[in-house]
Amino acid sequence: MIDENTILLKRFMKLDPDELTQEDTGVLLGLIRKCNFLIPVEITSDAELPEDGVVDATTLDKHSHFKPKALKEEGMTHIILFTDEEEIKSNEYTEIMNFNVKDIVQAYRSLPGFDGVYINPFSEYCMGFPFDTFMSIFDDEELKLDSYEELLELFKEAPQIEEDMILYIKEEESFMYNAIKDGIIENSMPVEASLHDEYDEENEVLNKIKLPEGTRLLTLGQEDDYEPVILIPPNTVFKFDEKIDDNMYAWTCINQKFYE
Repeated sequence: MIDENTILLKRFMKLDPDELTQEDTGVLLGLIRKCNFLIPVEITSDAELPEDGVVDATTLDKHSHFKPKALKEEGMTHIILFTDEEEIKSNEYTEIMNFNVKDIVQAYRSLPGFDGVYINPFSEYCMGFPFDTFMSIFDDEELKLDSYEELLELFKEAPQIEEDMILYIKEEESFMYNAIKDGIIENSMPVEASLHDEYDEENEVLNKIKLPEGTRLLTLGQEDDYEPVILIPPNTVFKFDEKIDDNMYAWTCINQKFYE
Protein backbone atom coordinates (compact mmCIF):
# COMPACT_ATOMS: atom_id res chain seq x y z
CA MET A 1 0.00 0.00 0.00
CA ILE A 2 1.29 3.47 -0.88
CA ASP A 3 2.25 5.48 2.22
CA GLU A 4 1.42 9.06 3.19
CA ASN A 5 4.82 10.47 2.16
CA THR A 6 4.49 8.97 -1.31
CA ILE A 7 0.90 10.20 -1.70
CA LEU A 8 2.02 13.75 -0.88
CA LEU A 9 5.06 13.44 -3.16
CA LYS A 10 2.84 12.47 -6.09
CA ARG A 11 0.66 15.52 -5.42
CA PHE A 12 3.74 17.75 -5.37
CA MET A 13 4.87 16.28 -8.69
CA LYS A 14 1.71 17.71 -10.28
CA LEU A 15 2.60 21.27 -9.28
CA ASP A 16 4.20 23.72 -11.69
CA PRO A 17 7.90 23.67 -10.66
CA ASP A 18 8.19 27.36 -11.54
CA GLU A 19 5.56 28.18 -8.90
CA LEU A 20 7.20 26.31 -6.00
CA THR A 21 8.36 28.51 -3.14
CA GLN A 22 11.51 27.82 -1.13
CA GLU A 23 9.32 26.31 1.60
CA ASP A 24 7.56 24.10 -0.97
CA THR A 25 10.92 22.87 -2.24
CA GLY A 26 12.10 22.10 1.29
CA VAL A 27 9.02 19.98 1.98
CA LEU A 28 9.36 18.28 -1.42
CA LEU A 29 12.95 17.24 -0.70
CA GLY A 30 11.93 16.10 2.78
CA LEU A 31 9.25 13.86 1.28
CA ILE A 32 11.67 12.35 -1.22
CA ARG A 33 14.14 11.53 1.58
CA LYS A 34 11.49 9.53 3.44
CA CYS A 35 10.01 7.67 0.45
CA ASN A 36 10.58 4.15 -0.75
CA PHE A 37 10.87 3.66 -4.50
CA LEU A 38 10.51 0.70 -6.83
CA ILE A 39 13.52 0.20 -9.09
CA PRO A 40 13.66 -2.12 -12.12
CA VAL A 41 16.80 -4.21 -11.85
CA GLU A 42 18.52 -7.21 -13.34
CA ILE A 43 19.34 -9.69 -10.58
CA THR A 44 22.55 -11.40 -11.68
CA SER A 45 22.83 -13.96 -8.88
CA ASP A 46 20.57 -16.80 -7.82
CA ALA A 47 17.91 -15.00 -5.83
CA GLU A 48 14.42 -16.41 -5.43
CA LEU A 49 11.80 -13.86 -6.48
CA PRO A 50 8.42 -13.54 -4.73
CA GLU A 51 5.30 -14.05 -6.81
CA ASP A 52 4.77 -10.34 -7.47
CA GLY A 53 8.39 -9.92 -8.58
CA VAL A 54 9.07 -7.15 -6.04
CA VAL A 55 12.11 -7.71 -3.81
CA ASP A 56 12.64 -5.75 -0.60
CA ALA A 57 16.27 -4.67 -0.69
CA THR A 58 16.64 -5.37 3.04
CA THR A 59 15.88 -9.08 2.52
CA LEU A 60 18.72 -9.79 0.09
CA ASP A 61 21.78 -11.51 1.51
CA LYS A 62 25.31 -10.26 0.89
CA HIS A 63 25.85 -12.75 -1.93
CA SER A 64 23.01 -11.36 -4.04
CA HIS A 65 24.01 -9.19 -6.98
CA PHE A 66 21.96 -6.91 -9.17
CA LYS A 67 22.29 -3.91 -11.42
CA PRO A 68 19.71 -1.18 -12.10
CA LYS A 69 17.99 -1.01 -15.45
CA ALA A 70 18.61 2.39 -16.95
CA LEU A 71 16.72 4.70 -19.28
CA LYS A 72 18.84 5.86 -22.21
CA GLU A 73 17.83 8.86 -24.26
CA GLU A 74 19.70 11.42 -26.34
CA GLY A 75 23.04 9.94 -25.40
CA MET A 76 22.35 10.17 -21.64
CA THR A 77 21.75 7.39 -19.10
CA HIS A 78 19.33 7.76 -16.19
CA ILE A 79 18.41 5.72 -13.12
CA ILE A 80 14.64 5.31 -13.02
CA LEU A 81 12.53 5.21 -9.84
CA PHE A 82 8.81 4.54 -9.46
CA THR A 83 6.60 5.65 -6.57
CA ASP A 84 4.24 2.67 -6.75
CA GLU A 85 3.20 -0.37 -8.77
CA GLU A 86 0.53 1.64 -10.60
CA GLU A 87 3.32 3.71 -12.18
CA ILE A 88 5.47 0.73 -13.10
CA LYS A 89 2.91 -1.86 -14.22
CA SER A 90 2.49 -0.56 -17.77
CA ASN A 91 6.14 -1.35 -18.52
CA GLU A 92 7.63 -4.77 -19.03
CA TYR A 93 9.80 -4.99 -15.92
CA THR A 94 9.82 -8.38 -14.21
CA GLU A 95 12.49 -7.87 -11.55
CA ILE A 96 11.82 -4.97 -9.20
CA MET A 97 13.43 -3.93 -5.93
CA ASN A 98 11.99 -1.78 -3.15
CA PHE A 99 14.54 0.74 -1.85
CA ASN A 100 14.44 3.67 0.54
CA VAL A 101 16.29 6.74 -0.68
CA LYS A 102 19.24 6.36 1.70
CA ASP A 103 19.87 2.88 0.33
CA ILE A 104 19.60 4.19 -3.24
CA VAL A 105 22.21 6.86 -2.53
CA GLN A 106 24.53 4.39 -0.81
CA ALA A 107 24.19 1.78 -3.55
CA TYR A 108 24.42 4.03 -6.62
CA ARG A 109 26.43 7.06 -5.57
CA SER A 110 29.78 5.65 -6.70
CA LEU A 111 28.45 3.97 -9.86
CA PRO A 112 29.89 5.50 -13.04
CA GLY A 113 28.01 6.28 -16.22
CA PHE A 114 24.78 7.86 -14.96
CA ASP A 115 23.64 11.36 -15.88
CA GLY A 116 20.35 11.72 -14.05
CA VAL A 117 17.60 10.24 -11.89
CA TYR A 118 13.96 10.19 -13.04
CA ILE A 119 10.98 9.59 -10.75
CA ASN A 120 8.01 8.06 -12.63
CA PRO A 121 9.74 8.60 -15.99
CA PHE A 122 6.74 7.56 -18.11
CA SER A 123 4.21 9.69 -16.26
CA GLU A 124 2.86 13.04 -17.37
CA TYR A 125 4.24 14.36 -14.08
CA CYS A 126 7.76 12.91 -14.27
CA MET A 127 10.34 14.58 -12.04
CA GLY A 128 14.04 14.55 -12.91
CA PHE A 129 17.29 15.44 -11.17
CA PRO A 130 20.92 15.60 -12.31
CA PHE A 131 22.64 12.48 -10.97
CA ASP A 132 25.03 14.35 -8.65
CA THR A 133 22.20 16.50 -7.25
CA PHE A 134 20.07 13.50 -6.32
CA MET A 135 23.01 11.61 -4.85
CA SER A 136 23.81 14.58 -2.57
CA ILE A 137 20.25 14.86 -1.25
CA PHE A 138 21.41 14.07 2.31
CA ASP A 139 24.53 16.24 2.21
CA ASP A 140 23.00 19.59 3.19
CA GLU A 141 22.65 19.72 6.96
CA GLU A 142 19.85 22.26 6.66
CA LEU A 143 17.77 19.79 4.66
CA LYS A 144 17.84 16.91 7.14
CA LEU A 145 14.74 18.01 9.06
CA ASP A 146 12.10 15.29 9.13
CA SER A 147 9.41 16.05 6.53
CA TYR A 148 6.52 15.66 8.96
CA GLU A 149 8.18 18.03 11.42
CA GLU A 150 8.61 20.50 8.54
CA LEU A 151 4.91 20.25 7.78
CA LEU A 152 3.98 20.88 11.41
CA GLU A 153 6.12 24.03 11.41
CA LEU A 154 4.41 25.24 8.24
CA PHE A 155 0.99 24.55 9.76
CA LYS A 156 1.84 26.86 12.67
CA GLU A 157 2.05 29.77 10.21
CA ALA A 158 -0.94 28.73 8.06
CA PRO A 159 -3.24 31.71 7.35
CA GLN A 160 -6.92 31.95 8.23
CA ILE A 161 -9.43 31.90 5.39
CA GLU A 162 -11.29 35.19 5.03
CA GLU A 163 -14.72 33.75 4.25
CA ASP A 164 -16.63 30.48 4.44
CA MET A 165 -15.54 27.98 1.82
CA ILE A 166 -16.12 24.41 0.63
CA LEU A 167 -13.39 21.81 0.18
CA TYR A 168 -13.59 18.21 -0.97
CA ILE A 169 -11.85 15.11 0.35
CA LYS A 170 -11.88 11.93 -1.78
CA GLU A 171 -11.49 8.44 -0.32
CA GLU A 172 -11.25 4.90 -1.64
CA GLU A 173 -13.81 3.83 0.97
CA SER A 174 -16.01 5.64 3.51
CA PHE A 175 -13.27 5.90 6.13
CA MET A 176 -14.43 9.22 7.58
CA TYR A 177 -18.07 8.14 7.80
CA ASN A 178 -17.14 4.82 9.43
CA ALA A 179 -15.01 6.62 12.03
CA ILE A 180 -17.87 8.80 13.37
CA LYS A 181 -18.14 8.83 17.15
CA ASP A 182 -20.84 10.90 18.84
CA GLY A 183 -21.48 12.66 15.55
CA ILE A 184 -17.91 13.90 15.02
CA ILE A 185 -14.50 12.78 13.83
CA GLU A 186 -11.02 14.16 14.43
CA ASN A 187 -8.14 13.63 12.00
CA SER A 188 -4.86 12.59 13.62
CA MET A 189 -2.79 13.38 10.51
CA PRO A 190 -2.88 16.18 7.90
CA VAL A 191 -5.65 15.64 5.35
CA GLU A 192 -5.33 16.53 1.68
CA ALA A 193 -8.31 18.37 0.18
CA SER A 194 -9.28 20.11 -3.03
CA LEU A 195 -11.34 23.04 -4.23
CA HIS A 196 -12.87 20.77 -6.88
CA ASP A 197 -15.02 17.68 -6.43
CA GLU A 198 -13.52 15.86 -9.43
CA TYR A 199 -9.86 16.12 -8.47
CA ASP A 200 -9.25 12.40 -7.90
CA GLU A 201 -10.98 10.15 -10.39
CA GLU A 202 -9.57 6.94 -8.86
CA ASN A 203 -11.45 7.33 -5.56
CA GLU A 204 -15.25 7.34 -5.56
CA VAL A 205 -16.19 8.44 -2.04
CA LEU A 206 -16.61 12.21 -1.79
CA ASN A 207 -16.67 14.23 1.44
CA LYS A 208 -17.95 17.80 1.15
CA ILE A 209 -16.41 19.93 3.90
CA LYS A 210 -17.77 23.32 4.95
CA LEU A 211 -15.06 25.49 6.49
CA PRO A 212 -16.14 28.63 8.39
CA GLU A 213 -14.31 31.93 8.15
CA GLY A 214 -11.15 31.83 10.27
CA THR A 215 -10.29 28.17 9.55
CA ARG A 216 -6.58 27.74 8.94
CA LEU A 217 -5.28 25.84 5.90
CA LEU A 218 -1.88 25.14 4.40
CA THR A 219 -1.72 25.72 0.65
CA LEU A 220 1.41 24.62 -1.22
CA GLY A 221 1.94 25.79 -4.78
CA GLN A 222 -0.27 28.12 -6.80
CA GLU A 223 -3.56 27.45 -8.56
CA ASP A 224 -2.88 28.17 -12.20
CA ASP A 225 -2.60 25.36 -14.74
CA TYR A 226 -1.79 23.07 -11.81
CA GLU A 227 -3.99 22.50 -8.77
CA PRO A 228 -2.36 23.43 -5.45
CA VAL A 229 -1.91 20.97 -2.61
CA ILE A 230 -4.32 21.99 0.17
CA LEU A 231 -3.73 20.41 3.58
CA ILE A 232 -6.04 20.52 6.58
CA PRO A 233 -4.02 20.50 9.84
CA PRO A 234 -4.00 17.48 12.15
CA ASN A 235 -6.47 17.44 15.05
CA THR A 236 -9.16 19.23 13.07
CA VAL A 237 -12.66 18.23 14.22
CA PHE A 238 -15.48 17.67 11.73
CA LYS A 239 -19.20 17.42 12.57
CA PHE A 240 -21.18 15.00 10.43
CA ASP A 241 -24.06 16.83 8.71
CA GLU A 242 -25.71 14.34 6.36
CA LYS A 243 -25.31 11.41 4.02
CA ILE A 244 -26.12 12.83 0.59
CA ASP A 245 -25.96 9.47 -1.21
CA ASP A 246 -24.05 6.18 -0.94
CA ASN A 247 -20.77 7.80 -1.92
CA MET A 248 -21.14 11.40 -0.70
CA TYR A 249 -21.15 12.89 2.79
CA ALA A 250 -21.41 16.43 4.14
CA TRP A 251 -19.38 17.76 7.08
CA THR A 252 -18.64 21.02 8.90
CA CYS A 253 -15.32 21.92 10.49
CA ILE A 254 -16.07 22.90 14.11
CA ASN A 255 -12.66 23.03 15.80
CA GLN A 256 -8.92 23.01 15.11
CA LYS A 257 -7.26 21.66 18.24
CA PHE A 258 -3.83 21.96 16.61
CA TYR A 259 -3.93 25.69 17.40
CA GLU A 260 -5.10 25.44 21.02
